[in-house]
Amino acid sequence: MAIKHIVREYENLERDIKALTWVLLCVCIVIVYQFLEDFYNKQQYILTDLAPLIAVLVGLLISTSASRVLVHNNLTREIDRRQEMEMVIYHLIGITQDLEQKVNHVRGMFMDRKSSVFVVQEISLTIERRYEALFEQVFYKYLPGKAVDLIHNMSGHIFGLRTFATRLEKNNPDQADFRLESVISEDDRIAKVKTLEKMTEGISSLVDCIYEIRKTLDGSKLSE
Repeated sequence: MAIKHIVREYENLERDIKALTWVLLCVCIVIVYQFLEDFYNKQQYILTDLAPLIAVLVGLLISTSASRVLVHNNLTREIDRRQEMEMVIYHLIGITQDLEQKVNHVRGMFMDRKSSVFVVQEISLTIERRYEALFEQVFYKYLPGKAVDLIHNMSGHIFGLRTFATRLEKNNPDQADFRLESVISEDDRIAKVKTLEKMTEGISSLVDCIYEIRKTLDGSKLSE
């Protein structure tokens, strides 16, 4: 069953319960009025008049209880949703900030030119694993479309960095003795720096999106 249909059915049920409660309350008022009138005019009918009043009160109690159960279940679901959302958002913040730091570090290594090939390769592999962690299904329950697009747009840069690291490993088996300046041309190095700068910009935008989600979450807490 579609989620929208379930939500619509739930809202209709709540509306019906509220309407029934008001109807029963009005009927109860009418019966009480009739009971008071009979009390002063013909006391022998008091018990007869109390019978429908009791039935109305029972119906009113059942309706109120059903409404309370629905509200309680709704509140429980909302609390669970917020707790899961908090966990997901803080996990995302940790992943993206770590990813941003590692990309900035690699960019600095390419700018320095004298960094070890082995270190560049290892960090590049770590960046790929961090990026893959962003594809956990639960994240997409809360990420807006802009954040999802930013994640997908980085895939080409991540693949290029991974390909570069693989090529370094194959061409330079004794990587500990090599520096970047000895295995990459100046043009390629500059191109890599520019690519990593674009990656950093994309990750920074993603971090900003996630922090915006956290602000709305914090704001909802303050308004509670």
